Amino acid sequence: MQKIQEIQPTVVELDLENVVAIPSLILNRILKLLAELKSKGVPVEIKTSEGLKTVLNRLKISLQ
Repeated sequence: MQKIQEIQPTVVELDLENVVAIPSLILNRILKLLAELKSKGVPVEIKTSEGLKTVLNRLKISLQ
């Protein structure tokens, strides 16, 4: 997060299109990072594969 703040991007892109599964520890870190970015007002664009979208929807997890 510190490096992102130093760069001060206008938008952050998270590309998960080639990801099939995410271990829960990593998912928790991603969700925490997204929450921090949103609280700082940094727009985030998230790209996911259809398979990952399906899994996240079943778990009722939104990356938006």
